[in-house]
Amino acid sequence: MIPRDARAFIARAELATNSNDPEWPLTEAYAPEVRLELIGDGVHQVCHGIAEAGPAVRALYDWIAASRGRVAKTLIGTSPDTIVNEVEGRLFNGRHVTRGTEIWRFDEHGRVVHNVIYSAVDAKPPTNPAAALRMLIGHPRMALTYLAAQLRERRRAGPRGTPQAPGSGNWTVQLPCAPARRRARTDSRGTRKRPSC
Repeated sequence: MIPRDARAFIARAELATNSNDPEWPLTEAYAPEVRLELIGDGVHQVCHGIAEAGPAVRALYDWIAASRGRVAKTLIGTSPDTIVNEVEGRLFNGRHVTRGTEIWRFDEHGRVVHNVIYSAVDAKPPTNPAAALRMLIGHPRMALTYLAAQLRERRRAGPRGTPQAPGSGNWTVQLPCAPARRRARTDSRGTRKRPSC
């Protein structure tokens, strides 16, 4: 059962993060048997119960405070037992940006039994060279597989984005005509014919 005012709950979670107050989730929001998951940039940390979640939450809040960070949490949606919000944070005076999603699942008493935090720091478009290099170094097989999939999709789209018939396998590119480089031809009666492209 979620709190009556989901927006107020998310606002309180934002305040706890920005004021480095880990005691709010640990003593007021979490159930004793809470399962906390922190997922981001290749790391997946799982904590079972308050005893394990405590050090992880304190370390997370301390890291945000040490990096002079501020986060903004915005409600995305709710169900009878779940609240979902997005997170955007700016670290080191805005030089780095973290984005992610947070899931809060509640028990019948309104305490959080499962909290999942997904985050990515300085995420960039796949065309960004730094992002591509970061992916290639960290996950070369996945990066190359993804690149191959992108190339296949470009071929499937055809020249200038024109869709091709499925399974046709014909890839043609219309090149501009260059008459100056072509020798004029004549027919059997000696009449000059215009070069064709």
